[in-house]
Amino acid sequence: MLTISMVALFRAFGQGSDDIHFAGGGFTMGYAAQNIGPLQALLPNGSPMLSDDQLVMGGMGFGSVGRWVIGGTGYTMMGEIQIHEPYTYYAAGAFGVANLGYIALSSSHVRIVPMFGFGGGGYGMDIIFDQDLTLEEVQDDPGYHLSISNSVLMADIGAHVYIFPQLRTGAGGGFTIGIQAGYTYGITMDEWSHSGGYVSGMDNMDISAPYLNLFFGFTGGWDTP
Repeated sequence: MLTISMVALFRAFGQGSDDIHFAGGGFTMGYAAQNIGPLQALLPNGSPMLSDDQLVMGGMGFGSVGRWVIGGTGYTMMGEIQIHEPYTYYAAGAFGVANLGYIALSSSHVRIVPMFGFGGGGYGMDIIFDQDLTLEEVQDDPGYHLSISNSVLMADIGAHVYIFPQLRTGAGGGFTIGIQAGYTYGITMDEWSHSGGYVSGMDNMDISAPYLNLFFGFTGGWDTP
């Protein structure tokens, strides 16, 4: 019902022709405020808390059919690194999302696209032993790198603004910049695990965060209203 209501609102206030056909792709980079609470328990006692700030990097592609936009996004979240010798603790994740949007405003140089997404991925922490080893030390104790992670189911709602600085009348193509802002809802689905089994006693993590990304890429094949 919410989706139907929003599309009706977009149609009421949308500008430009419905005969819009464009496709593109590019690189995204931005910021998300990710709650990584359960992973804090993996740090040594007395350690400072890891920051929730995340660097987001990835790529996306999209195409339009009339005013409807279909696409996909893949990206990584990279969190703070803490070193507690001889170990390094690093929180990160990777995600893939299928997107569906509607062009609410279309002009000769700008597209504004409210966008919904649904997908999944994984998030966790690597604990790395940061010293040189001898063959004998590895034989005695091979457990010098531990990766603890969980699978994530997620949904996304936001708005994308794409700007075509060199757009010319009629079909064409060129460099495109954009801003993507929204909120990601997600939750871990299973028990936390490492490569050889499960890790008991850890809480589920609410992978929900606001985000703000920049887009740099190329778009082509549109009809200017």
